[in-house]
Amino acid sequence: MTGRRSWRRLLVLYLAGALMVVWSIGPTLWMALASVVPQGDFTRARGLARVDRWSLDAYRDVLGESGFRDAIRTSAVVALSTTVLCLVVCALAGYALARLRPHGGRSLGLVLLAARAVPALVLLIPLYLFMSRILNLADTIVGLVLVQTALLSPFAVWMLRTFFAEVPRSVELAARIDGCNRLQVFRHVTLPLSLQGLVATAVFLFINTWNEFMIPLILSGSKAKTVTVELAQLSSAPGGFFQFGPVMAAGIATVLPSVVFFLFTQRALVRGVTAGGVKA
Repeated sequence: MTGRRSWRRLLVLYLAGALMVVWSIGPTLWMALASVVPQGDFTRARGLARVDRWSLDAYRDVLGESGFRDAIRTSAVVALSTTVLCLVVCALAGYALARLRPHGGRSLGLVLLAARAVPALVLLIPLYLFMSRILNLADTIVGLVLVQTALLSPFAVWMLRTFFAEVPRSVELAARIDGCNRLQVFRHVTLPLSLQGLVATAVFLFINTWNEFMIPLILSGSKAKTVTVELAQLSSAPGGFFQFGPVMAAGIATVLPSVVFFLFTQRALVRGVTAGGVKA
């Protein structure tokens, strides 16, 4: 009787997991299939069930446009630059909060956490005025990198602080006894032992920066347009005519870099996320 209940419970769990997978990847799979269907066939078939021919013309059309290629290049530069800059700044801040414990460090940590709770939409207009009138960095890659770094830093500091706190103090103390100063301990001991946490934070930073839409929409124009803004403009074609193939192909091209980045780092990401768990 107990074995039958366990079998039924396991079946329910597998079915629930399968439904969640279908619900999660279903729209992306439909988008990938729709991107290889010619526009006329898709309209006549009213979907994908009765399509009898496939084509990659939509990908050639989208990737052949210089504007879309420039947008992908801009997004890659902004995402990578934000990730690197944020890791450097937030690693130092997180280590200081985890090990140095400066005066008022707890209050500073709470302020950082509260800053993360402020919606980015509230800051869009002040950020635009500050970047355009004071720093004169509107519609520039540097401006996007600085704004994204500022908005993502609070949460990144908290993530890295947690990972650095997991490093045994005895290891750092042994390095100090061997003659290392604080910076050398951080560089040669703490960072290597927290590598998985750094990778997890890097994945979080890269994907959030790549997928960001509102900030590039407000701060960028024709010179620093990201791929999310380009995709939105492609979706709203003049005259209200929706080009299924090119839009779906552009959507797949937009999603693919972050998916590939995640697949290459998923092992370190899972280990980094679970690094703070209780060990038996």
